[in-house]
Amino acid sequence: MLSQLPRNPRQWLLLSILAVLAVMISNLYFKEIREIANTPLSSDFYKFYLSSQRFYEGDAIYWPALPSLSPGDPCYREASEGITIYFNIPAGEKACLHPNMNPPILSILILPLSLLDYPIACWIFSISSLLCGAWALLLILHQNKHGSHHPYLPLSSIIAAILIFYSYFPVFATISYGQISLFLLLLLTKSWIALRNNNQVRGGFILGIAASIKPFIGLFFIALLFSKNWRAATAFTKAFVSIFLIGGLITGFQTYNDYLVTLKSITWYSTNWNASFVGFFSRLFGGGESTPWIDAPSITQAASMICCLLITFIIAKINLKTDSNQHNSTLKSDIMFLLTIPAMLIMSPLGWLYYFPLLIISINIIFDYTKNIKSKNFYRILLVLLIIPTSFPSAMLGRQEINNPYIWLVDASIYFYILLSIFGLAVYVSKTKIQKKNAHDSQKSVADYSSGVYD
Repeated sequence: MLSQLPRNPRQWLLLSILAVLAVMISNLYFKEIREIANTPLSSDFYKFYLSSQRFYEGDAIYWPALPSLSPGDPCYREASEGITIYFNIPAGEKACLHPNMNPPILSILILPLSLLDYPIACWIFSISSLLCGAWALLLILHQNKHGSHHPYLPLSSIIAAILIFYSYFPVFATISYGQISLFLLLLLTKSWIALRNNNQVRGGFILGIAASIKPFIGLFFIALLFSKNWRAATAFTKAFVSIFLIGGLITGFQTYNDYLVTLKSITWYSTNWNASFVGFFSRLFGGGESTPWIDAPSITQAASMICCLLITFIIAKINLKTDSNQHNSTLKSDIMFLLTIPAMLIMSPLGWLYYFPLLIISINIIFDYTKNIKSKNFYRILLVLLIIPTSFPSAMLGRQEINNPYIWLVDASIYFYILLSIFGLAVYVSKTKIQKKNAHDSQKSVADYSSGVYD
């Protein structure tokens, strides 16, 4: 069991206060879900829903991206007014949506929901997303207590952790935008736990499934290769290729070409919610919709590529060092997830803020691995200070608002700096943990050798 019931009046009082907070937060989420269920054009889930519906009706899954969406554009009025229910949306207005930017497999997975009325489908999707987030969090908490002398968490602690999680703005943004981040969080958590428990095939297979849904998760494949985890890498490949073939056989392989064409039409890299290298450099050198400092998109592409190669080199180098600990699957898995999750977000062309809930795994590992580091409080406080700015609600800036040095370098780039700092902290913690582990193993080997000699 993960929890223990309260044993005294003070604990019951705390539990009652948490219950009131839970009702308040639940009410906030239910209001938001009702809003997006009644105004489809405000939700990304509506794009997924339409793609699946179009596939079911024999139409193309993908449609062209809009050049922009701002005052004066043809679709601005229709999108801003909002629509009450799906069946009142004229056919012409469907083209005013930005396209579905996910692989065909997601349209297949969403297909059962597309057979329902949109409001009902939206409620099912959103509640399922919330439940997946809670499930992932409970699994992470259980890992923290695994092997502890106190294997039970107080019920109040579990509820408090869940409330903090759902109070985190990127989690709310995930629901508000109808995104799939919490489903991905559950998949990554399941994979992390499987690899920690030396179940390499299961862990790699789940990662392959996740990468089939969100390609930026494919960075884990590189991490698996450099950590010489061949069984997990093979399982990853089998899952990824199988789902690719399934998607092609069901939707037609031409759909993948349509998907790539759709990706090439993206122009909204420079928004402040994009915490990636591409987002940062496009604000300065162009390639997005905003007004850049210097209009030279080739610099954006080159700088982003160089930075991504550098991050990949760092991940490869550190994962290679874990190879000396072949039998320590927990360490190998922790280091891999600690580094790869922030890295894949900052390397992805669109590292949106609503993917930040995935960082909970890395954050948890940092807190765990700093407990035996000198000045541990400094690093933990630093991590909290990095998380706090992402916890406050912030509006997504329009392309016309990102037009001066302060916006380029400060206001629109805060999430980029935070994500880069978390990755830097993850690198330091990883290297420190590996050094301590290697030093401990060396001392143990010397002690075992000495014991054998004198025996």
